[in-house]
Amino acid sequence: MERQLACVASWQRYGNDVVAVQTSIEPIRPIDGVEYRIVPPSDTAFDRSYLPLITDLIGDGGGLLLNSDIELLGPIDFDFRPGALYCGIRHNESELEGFGIDAFYVPPGIACKIPDVGLLVGMPGWDWWLPYHCHLAGIPIDVDKRPIYHHTPHPVCWSSIDHATSKRIIREQCGIKHEALKRFILELTGRL
Repeated sequence: MERQLACVASWQRYGNDVVAVQTSIEPIRPIDGVEYRIVPPSDTAFDRSYLPLITDLIGDGGGLLLNSDIELLGPIDFDFRPGALYCGIRHNESELEGFGIDAFYVPPGIACKIPDVGLLVGMPGWDWWLPYHCHLAGIPIDVDKRPIYHHTPHPVCWSSIDHATSKRIIREQCGIKHEALKRFILELTGRL
């Protein structure tokens, strides 16, 4: 919880409103200045009904999405292009992280184009699926690699079964295998 408090404080420091999305079966630990949106338990292939769906996080209006392990080291003053998905690439210390995308801006106009495919917040794969889905839908994608998205270290909270479940969902929904998706994401984000 201490890590999340520091991350939320950094978001607020740069003027971002914070809305936490939690399922009704997860206990709320109130944080000053944070609005809570409670959603029903998820019913997916993952055995994690306490985690919200990605579509619960995006909601109807979209907005800025940050993983709760991302501390902002500066303002997100990116020139958001109307109708484009924005991807902020996380850094581990001063190094650009090799794979993860932990910050997104989903404009209201494209939020309605994001389907529920059963991917959950906190599980692997959703951060690759979202830009790939937008690419297939013809939505432009902007990438920000500035070192302002600091990934705070923590133990991995998902298993090899969770990773396999994510791969299967993405393959079934998008018709792409993991290695091809990985290559797409690394090329898109300039990390190949």
